[in-house]
Amino acid sequence: RDAAIAGNALADPRVRGTLDRLRIIPPSGKVIIVDSAGQRLMMVQDGTVVDQMKVVVGKTKSPTPNIAGTIHYVTLNPYWNIPIDVVQNRVAPTVVKRGTSYLKAARYQSTDKWGASAEIIDPASVDWKAVAAGESKAWLRQLPGSNNMMGKMKFGFI
Repeated sequence: RDAAIAGNALADPRVRGTLDRLRIIPPSGKVIIVDSAGQRLMMVQDGTVVDQMKVVVGKTKSPTPNIAGTIHYVTLNPYWNIPIDVVQNRVAPTVVKRGTSYLKAARYQSTDKWGASAEIIDPASVDWKAVAAGESKAWLRQLPGSNNMMGKMKFGFI
């Protein structure tokens, strides 16, 4: 630090990035902070951590994004709309190998799209080989429950 201040060394850009992110945290009030590296969510009130819990975060290939925003709603026991790339690269090859019974065992539903107006479709009507090859898309959601990959709570940002 002293060398950087004296101009003898360049400041580490990671430190500047961390300081920039810390500046957006208000000094008072209620705040939720997710420590992606530590896989923890902290609830902070007036600068003091009042509660914390484990969270599911991304991986190197699909990192958790840095965001700052207002939480407008919380969904308890949410559906998990499985990302299209996960359907293509992980689920579809398994369905091709094991059959559509895999979807039922994993508590997945095939739908015609994502969202509240999504309609459930017969997974046998999907060309899973084409989905695995990236030639077609399939929309899946995992039912709420203790084994749901989304977890027990989903925070909604607008």
